[in-house]
Order: sequence, then structure tokens, then C-alpha cells
Amino acid sequence: MITRLRLRNWKSHQDSSFAFSRGVNAILGIMGSGKSSVMDAIAFGLFGTFPAVQGRKLALDDVIMQLPSRKEAASVELEFLAGGRTYQVLREISRGKGSTAELREEGVLKEVSARGVTREVERILGMDYDLFSKAVYAEQNGLDYFLKIPTGQRRAHIDRMLRLDRFELARTEAVALEGKVRAGREERARILGQLEQENLPERAAAAAAEVQSLQEAIALAEEGRQAAAIQRQALQEQIGSAEEADLLLQKTLRLLEGLRGGMDEITLREGRNRKIVRGKDLAQLEAELKGLEKGLGEKRLQLDAVTRRVQDAKTRRTLAEEAKGRVAGVKGQCPLCGNPVSPDRKALLIRERDGQISSLQEEVALGLQEAARIQGEIAALEQRIADGRLERERVLHAYREIKEMEEKVQELLRVKGEHEARVSLLQEQLAGTELRTLRHQREDAVARERSLETELRGQRQRLADKEALLADCLRRLEMLERSRAELQREERIADALDKFGKALRSTQEQLRTTFLGNVNLLMASLWRELYPYGDFASARLGVEEGDYVLQLQRGEWQDAETVSGGERSLACLSLRIAFSLAFLPQLKWLILDEQAISALAQVMRERLPQFAEQVFVITHDSALSAGLPQVHRLERDKGRGEATAVVQ
Repeated sequence: MITRLRLRNWKSHQDSSFAFSRGVNAILGIMGSGKSSVMDAIAFGLFGTFPAVQGRKLALDDVIMQLPSRKEAASVELEFLAGGRTYQVLREISRGKGSTAELREEGVLKEVSARGVTREVERILGMDYDLFSKAVYAEQNGLDYFLKIPTGQRRAHIDRMLRLDRFELARTEAVALEGKVRAGREERARILGQLEQENLPERAAAAAAEVQSLQEAIALAEEGRQAAAIQRQALQEQIGSAEEADLLLQKTLRLLEGLRGGMDEITLREGRNRKIVRGKDLAQLEAELKGLEKGLGEKRLQLDAVTRRVQDAKTRRTLAEEAKGRVAGVKGQCPLCGNPVSPDRKALLIRERDGQISSLQEEVALGLQEAARIQGEIAALEQRIADGRLERERVLHAYREIKEMEEKVQELLRVKGEHEARVSLLQEQLAGTELRTLRHQREDAVARERSLETELRGQRQRLADKEALLADCLRRLEMLERSRAELQREERIADALDKFGKALRSTQEQLRTTFLGNVNLLMASLWRELYPYGDFASARLGVEEGDYVLQLQRGEWQDAETVSGGERSLACLSLRIAFSLAFLPQLKWLILDEQAISALAQVMRERLPQFAEQVFVITHDSALSAGLPQVHRLERDKGRGEATAVVQ
């Protein structure tokens, strides 16, 4: 049951609220007051669409209010009861952006996408928009929609409402599939006949025998190749050992020759060093060097003493010259004692100073001569010491080399002995070995191995060909057996599809018969309640020439399109209610839009609530709503572009 509806900016409804109850709910108003917009809003709230949008007569943006002022968004809030629980749907439309939606169950948010909300509502109510529009919502001038369906198409239309068209679709597909299976079976039978003519078992047996024979020949050839390889490897190892021993022998002989040359060189150098040290005593050389170094030290002391005497004489000469200069500069009086100095006295003093200077000059000259003589002696001693030290180093080096040479000679003699022993051992090892013969034997083994490998490659290739032939025969044998099994299976499938198609057709006919019986039972019961006169005893949905026809009974059954408008409308109403009860026995909703039939007023007030739990009637005829407990009157001055006002 729908309990509440609120519209914001929906067509002419700026903010309209409706509270609905069980029984008949009337929406009353003049043309253009916004009555049909209410039912469109109910359909949109439940399924996200309504007839004008579904038929592409309107876009969603067209339902957003334009007058009295242009709005950018519209919304529909719908509350309904189903299965003992309360659901609230909110759908909003934003201009240029499409719609959004949310669904709440007992106030708890369950879904937030437009498609998700529609799916949930369909699941809760057990119907989609198509069934709603045909069994529940009779839009304006749509009560007699069944009569408007062209003759010959009504049964197909009802089949779609009942989903019986799926049976026909499934049957058609089953028939098509059966045809494909049988066509495939014919092709498989043709292939099977070809395979049976190929003598596959005999060909497979022959190929298997050839494969076994080739495998045995390959095994023998492989044994021979391995034996040749083993012989070749053994000869290779023997040759390698002999060649390695020969190389080592030659290397050792070269080393012995080098050792002999080295020993000769050592002997020569040792002889030269012995000539150097012959008659030379290192102790005597050391004593002579020490004596020369001592004499050099004494000479240097003498030179230092002479140098000091010369320097002292030079100092005293300088002082005498300075004194002479002072005496020569005296004029009449001594600068020291202040006594008068006569010229004679001055001359005497000068002569004394000249004598001192001359004596000191001679002393300096003699000292310099002595110093030069000593320096010459020192130089001679230094040269003798240098020569002595050089000679000492030569002798020391010669002694060291003689000692080293003696040690080297001993080491060379030891190594020479080792090499000579190795030469003897290698010569014994090579005794009786003929490398040329071994190499010829190895070449023969290599040739045999290569010949066997070539033979093996040919045999393996023939084996691969025979194995491929055997595999192909086995594969085709397997295909043969599989084709036989598939042929039998496809025959069973084709028979099953034939039975399935017939069962679908039978089921479809039975469901049609059951549905038609249910609808006609409901219509007979409804007619007695809806039609208060005795002119027509009953109404039904009849079958003529394979299609449905709405009929009324006056003695015999006649087409409802041949009777008066009021009786035809009641027949359409009984069919509509019967459809609603047959399709949706648990829901029991009915929406009638603009049914301009005054005769329906009493029916709606007194009898219609017996068959539908909740009925919505949209009308401009106040007679239809008179006496109804729930009437919503809509008022609007369309000429002035006003919004719709709801008056309870």
C-alpha cells in the first residue's frame, strides 16, 4: 500500500504532500490542475520512469518546474508498505545531470543508485514497470487499452505480460538447436564413414610393429656408438697422457740445459770474484783505513790551530792599523791623557805601529802557507780513505757473491738432480709408446663413431616419421570412437530437444489455459459485483481464431466492442481488475486515470474496494469522488502559471 507522497518542483507541484489510505483514494481537479502528474510521480518514484518518459514524449528535465519560476531540480518522495515493512524512496532530478535515487527500509539506507533502487523495488513488489503499466496503472484514456491492441496481436501481448513469450522463444531456440544438432550429426556420420574406410586398426598395428623394429635397431646402433665413443675416449686419454709426458720431458730437458748454463755463469762470476779477493785481507784493509782516518783527524786539528793563529794575527793587525790611524789623526794633544804630543813623538808612535803591522802581516802570510800545506795533505788523505773504502766494498761484495754463488751452486745441483730423476722416469714412462699409432687408432674410432651417429640420425628420423604415423592412426582411431559416441549422444540430444520443444509448447498452452481460466473466473465474479443490471449475465476473455477477445454474455457471447460505452467500460474495468488480481494477487493495487464514466461512481464507492486493497482514481468529475473517504482536490490557475495547491 502506498502511504505517502511528496512532490517538490515536479511539473506544476512546487511542494505538494499526499497521505493515502486503504480503499479508494481520489485525486480530483480540473484539467491542467496536475492530477495526472501525481500518478506519473508514483510510477517514477517506484520505477524511475512513467508513460510519457517511457514513450519518449518527455525528457526528465521537462518535469522540473518552469512556472511560476524556473527550478533547477525536482524530487519525488514515496513511502509504501510491502510484506509488513515500510519503504521510503527518494528520487531527485537535476537539470542537465539526470537523476539520483535512494531507498530506505524501516529508515535504514539500503541502496543509493537509481538502477539499484529500481531493481530493489521490483524485487519487493514482484513486478516491473511493464507489468505495473498494464496491470495496475490505467493511464488517462487507457482503461480500454486491451481493446486498442490490434486484433491478432492480443494473445502475444498477454503472453509478454505473463512472460509466456519466453516459452515460445525457448521452444524456437530448442527447435533451431535441434536442427543444428541433427545437421552436425549428419556431418559427423559422414566423417565417421570416411574414418571407417581407412582401415585404421591394421594401419596402426603395422606402424607399431615398424616402430618397435626401428627402436631395436636404434638400440643396437646406440650400443655400437657408445662402444666407439668409449674406445675413442680411452685412446684420447692415453694419447693425452703420452703427449703430456713428452711435453714435460722436453721441458725438463730444456730446464737441465738452462741449469747447466746457469752453473757455468756462476762458475765464471765466482772466478772473477776470487781474483778480486786474492791476497786481500779485510782486517788489514780495515786497519789501514782506521790509520788514515786517524791521520786525517790530526791534520784537521792542525789546520784548525793554524787557522786560529792566522785569524788572531789578522785581528791584531787590524787593531794596529786602527791605532796608527788614531795617532796620525792626533793634533797637538793626546785625546786619551790630554798631554801635548810633539811631532817627533807622533812620528815615533807611527813607526812603532808600522813595525807591528809589518810583523803581523808576515805572521799571517806564514800561517796561510802552512794552512795551504795542511789542506793539501788533508785532501790526499781523504782520497786515500775514499779509495780504501771503495776497495774494501769491492772485496766485501766479492766475498758475499762468492758465498751466494756457492749456495746457488748447491741449490742448482739439487734441482739438477731432481730434473735428471724426472727425465729418467719420463723416459721409462714413454718407453714402448708410439704416438703415431695411437693417433691412427683414435682417428679410426672417431670415424666409426661418426658413421654410427649418421646412421642413428637416419634411423631416428624414420622412427619419428613412423611414430607420427602411429600417433595419427591412434588419434584418428580415438576420433573414430569419439565420433561414434558423439553420434549416439547427439541423437539423444536431438530427441531430448524435440521432446523439450513439445513440452514447452504444451506447457505454454496449459499456462495460457490456466491463466485464461483464472481471469475468466475473476471476471465472472467481478461482473456480478460491478454490473447491477440484468442485460448481460457475465464477462469473459474469449478465444477466436487463435487470439483473445473481450466478450459479454447475453444468451450467447458477443464482442464487447459492439455494446454500449458504459457496459464496455465496465467490461474493461473488470478485465483490468482481473489482470491485476491474476498477475499480482498479493499487491492488489489499481490506478485509474481520467475515466469519464459517471456510472463508475457507485462501483468505486461500494464494490471496487472488495477486489483491490488500494485504488487511485484521477478524475475531474466530482461525481466519481462523491462519498469517498479520501479525496485530494487539486487547484491551480493555469492561465496565471500558478503552482498546484492540494486541498484535502
